[in-house]
Amino acid sequence: MIKTKEKQPSSRFNTKQLQSYIKNLDNFGIPVSLTFKNDPQIKSFIGGSMTVLSRIGVFVYLALQIIAVFSKTATIQASFYRRNLIEDPTEYDLTLKEFDYGV
Repeated sequence: MIKTKEKQPSSRFNTKQLQSYIKNLDNFGIPVSLTFKNDPQIKSFIGGSMTVLSRIGVFVYLALQIIAVFSKTATIQASFYRRNLIEDPTEYDLTLKEFDYGV
């Protein structure tokens, strides 16, 4: 009689389950007018990975902006100067190195 090893269920997470989970997160799936495997979109592992990366990127950017607001590192600087051209006929030579924006 031939003895066979019984396959024991592994306690590790199955890679196919991980791929399936990431594939279901795909927001970049191609819409299909009919259904494909009972799903209205064709989803892929690469699309799911891109969705995960884009969500992480948006979250990191949001967190950095919130940190900048609370640490008050972002500053808004504005200056306003109105000249009386009748009393002050001074001419200024403005170059791109000295002049940023004016109205």
